[in-house]
Formats: sequence, structure tokens, C-alpha cells
Amino acid sequence: MSVRALISVIAISCLLTACANQEKETYIKMGQGNYWNATRYKDDKRVNGQENDDYKIEAAGGVSTSVDTNNPSNSSYRYFFGFLVKSDKQLASVKVERISGSLKEVVVDNNPAANSPEFMQNKDGSQSRFIDNSWVGQSKLLKLNCTEAAWLCENGTTEEVYQFTITDKSGQVTVIKQNTAIVHQAKAQYRKYLGM
Repeated sequence: MSVRALISVIAISCLLTACANQEKETYIKMGQGNYWNATRYKDDKRVNGQENDDYKIEAAGGVSTSVDTNNPSNSSYRYFFGFLVKSDKQLASVKVERISGSLKEVVVDNNPAANSPEFMQNKDGSQSRFIDNSWVGQSKLLKLNCTEAAWLCENGTTEEVYQFTITDKSGQVTVIKQNTAIVHQAKAQYRKYLGM
């Protein structure tokens, strides 16, 4: 019987411009099994996501993984995203894209927007839900290997930029960009569990 370990990197959304040298990285071993939290801190305070009058980014580009230590080729992951709706806006659609220079890669395409606390499957294989004034999205399921998770085999911290395009039911479009990072200690822990 295969031993499975769930590793979650939670809330690593971070304004990289705000993460200066005083930043420290905190890791906590929790509960039974192998649960892994990695949250970025500066001066003992969590660095928050971008926000405006209507929305606040809560998570961008976090990684939720399922690691099979007996058969690493069965290991998988999803990127996860989330934002709080701070006003009475009703969502029509949400698109999350990874930006690299002039290239944009769609990671979650939630159209029409989720309006249920249960995850709904989007056409692109991603999932999303809406619960307690918060939208939560996950990318399609990806293999946890150096081909589908190139960041896993990169040295150092991997920094990425995600763009949220949020359209409400009145047709108003809001675009929010969020810098994120997958820190090198978390990647080292993944590689350890994968036997890399």
C-alpha cells in the first residue's frame, strides 16, 4: 500500500517589492503525516496581497501537492489562488494568468464565475468555488516533476507574476497583478519527499 503525503504551501502570495532583506521564511511541521506550510514574513508580519476597494488577493500561485513517496511518478499538484470580495459585487467571471514578459498563460478560467461553496470544474480542467465572500480557484492537476513543475528543479526562489481579471455582473472589469514566490526551502522539501 502506497504512503501518500500531502504537502501544502499556503498563502505564499507576496509583494516581492516589499520583501526586502529583513524578510524571514517560516516553516511549520503540522499534524499527522507530512503537512508543510510556508508563509513569507517581514518584520514578524505576513506580507499581504494587492487590494483595492472591491477585492483583496489572499493567495496567488500557492502550490498544493500530493506526494506519493513509494511511487513519485504518481505525485501531483495544483496552483491555488484566492481573493476576498470586499463589496457587494457579484462575479460574472474570473481569469487568472501567469505573466512572463509579454506572454500570458491562462491558469484558471472560471466563466461563468463559481457561485457555490462546492468546487466546480471549469472547461480548462481548473476548479473554482465561492464561499464566505471569497473566490477560490485551482489550476488543472499537474504532475509534480521537472517537466510540468519546472520551478521544482530551479535553484533558489522562483518568482512569478499572476494577473487576475475579475468581471462583475454589471460588466465592470478589474485587473490586479500579484507577485509571488516559491521559496527554495519549500522546493528542497518537495525534492526530499520525491527522492530527488
